[in-house]
Amino acid sequence: MAPTEHSPATASFDPKVLGKRLADARSNARLTQEQVADALGLLRTAIAQIETGARAVSSDELVRLARLYNRSIDSFFESEPDAAVDDALTVLARMAPPVQGDAQTAKAVGTLIDVCRAGASLKRELGLKNHDGPPAYEWPQPRNMGDAVEQGNMAAEQERKRLDLGEAPIADIHELIARQDIWAASDHLPDDVSGLFFSHQTTGMVIVINHDHHPCRQRFSYAHEYAHSLFDRKLKVTYTAKDNSTNLIEARANAFAAAFLMPKRGVELALERDDKGKPSKHLFSMYDVANEGGTNIERRTTAASQRLGVKDAARLALHFDVSYQVACFRLKSLGFINQNELNDLRDREEAARLFMRIARGDQATGQDREVVLRQKFKNHIIAQMLPLILEAYQREIISRGRVLELSSLIGVQGNTILQIAQTR
Repeated sequence: MAPTEHSPATASFDPKVLGKRLADARSNARLTQEQVADALGLLRTAIAQIETGARAVSSDELVRLARLYNRSIDSFFESEPDAAVDDALTVLARMAPPVQGDAQTAKAVGTLIDVCRAGASLKRELGLKNHDGPPAYEWPQPRNMGDAVEQGNMAAEQERKRLDLGEAPIADIHELIARQDIWAASDHLPDDVSGLFFSHQTTGMVIVINHDHHPCRQRFSYAHEYAHSLFDRKLKVTYTAKDNSTNLIEARANAFAAAFLMPKRGVELALERDDKGKPSKHLFSMYDVANEGGTNIERRTTAASQRLGVKDAARLALHFDVSYQVACFRLKSLGFINQNELNDLRDREEAARLFMRIARGDQATGQDREVVLRQKFKNHIIAQMLPLILEAYQREIISRGRVLELSSLIGVQGNTILQIAQTR
């Protein structure tokens, strides 16, 4: 059977190597052979034969398997040429079904791709560096959930150290990502999709998060998709949605985002400042010089004084600018609360939100702040493009007409940009 328009020929590739990679991708997606067979309308034995190299996989089956595993077809073929010759939107739509299945999303993402393509072109014309992005973490694929969480935590610690972030909260996650030579924007996505990451030679690396989600969730999504840029850029496209939330690479990205936004030592310091999170009983030994021996001393804190409540989790959420839910789960993952305490804190979320609104000085509903923050996130791509347009115009690399064209593309009045450009 001839290969389809967007799939590589498989005949010249070792079927055993291909089968092994398909098996690894299935395992990473936490799917059984039976589940894959049902999705493709095949017998389980057919999937087993494909994975051992005993049966050839058709191009149509390969396309469907790639979609099912949230992988690019080219990731199965190390020796194949890069698929970047395909149009960026075509690649994205093929590998991220939510983009293809929602007309409004396809339009929004298509416009964003045009912006990023234009921006990449301006960078080349200005002689700026290529889209290398942050370092690639080429670690082995996680074998289980424990591996995924451990890798996410380790990478977050290393990235914070590389970026010299210390233990403090990240003031502007978008600016941080943009400094890593990644286009980052919020735009319309289906409600069940938090964000997506894709990489293409005509655009560079791009992160898109759901503009309609709460600003705190958008911050988490930015960190989550940033993890994909570190670990999964060879996949070309990843998207974060309910239908793939159990994938190990998604679990790894979630662990990274939590640890990146709320570093362990930072959480400990924040709790220590409030004299919280310590054990109620502490034993320590002291050397007695008179008796040339040691003595054990027990120190107890006031009953229940160390127990973490709604106020404490809410204050952590405010400090690190994350959602109350993220703060609660982070406390659980760091061992400060147990499962029952986590359940209790989550049940009292309404009280926590009220506390946070009052503490921030928001209006009764908090809507004013959300509107301002969402608009700020919406304008992120403009903040990345504007300096490029101004620099290219002032260096006479692009014409006045091109300025007007690019201004329209990013949704800004061209005369306004020209006025800025002409003010030295």
